[in-house]
Amino acid sequence: MTEFIRVRDKNTGHEYTVSAALADNDAYERLDKVAVDPNGNPFPPVYAHEPEAPAEIEVIAEPAKPGPKPTTAKPATNQEK
Repeated sequence: MTEFIRVRDKNTGHEYTVSAALADNDAYERLDKVAVDPNGNPFPPVYAHEPEAPAEIEVIAEPAKPGPKPTTAKPATNQEK
């Protein structure tokens, strides 16, 4: 069975689980952390800098555009002259 260990990438600072054979690489710093869950599955990576949430954009309601002016209908008169 493959032995997994937890490492930190020296360039990015990300932490992740790799096989012990890969950890001998100079690109990694070995960490004294548990690398797998109780079922033997490697833990997911932890990124050094989590992506920031998009900046909140303040939505400003635009004033209502003037529509057609209401007309006041005058009652029709059937007056003959």
